[in-house]
Amino acid sequence: MIDYTISLVPSVSRYAFAEIAVDDILKWLVSKDIVKAELSECTLGNLGYAFSDGAQYIVLEPHFLPHQLDINGLEITT
Repeated sequence: MIDYTISLVPSVSRYAFAEIAVDDILKWLVSKDIVKAELSECTLGNLGYAFSDGAQYIVLEPHFLPHQLDINGLEITT
């Protein structure tokens, strides 16, 4: 099995309030149906946001999205 990770990093490296930037990005991802709005156990060791159906529209090869895996979500760290 191969593991992949992708980091989303804002172009501004320091925000006055990181939580605001994270909240805005998460709201955008949910509004585009890229991730689900509710937290779940879809990441290793922490709660995260599972991929949603809209994720297929932002990747080049949607058939490689790991929808069939239990561990397949977005973990947010600041």
